[in-house]
Amino acid sequence: MHVYGRDVEFISDIFGPKPWTIFRWYSLFLDKGVVEEAKPPIKTARWPAEVLQGVDRYVKQHPTFYLEELQDYIRESHLVVPTAVNVF
Repeated sequence: MHVYGRDVEFISDIFGPKPWTIFRWYSLFLDKGVVEEAKPPIKTARWPAEVLQGVDRYVKQHPTFYLEELQDYIRESHLVVPTAVNVF
């Protein structure tokens, strides 16, 4: 097999992937039309939509807010305890 007229071993030496990896990618491309084996997971929000809308409104009304102020707003308005995990 050749890639753009170059031998697979040459491409492997230049770019790093082993020849069998290039063959696997090529096979995936022929079978599925893409090289990715699995689709990336879809991210979902950790908070309900009304909390996200409230945070969006707060940020637009207070463009120079401090993180602590936003945390207080979330705590008071939506009864959600903001943590480092769910704020960032």
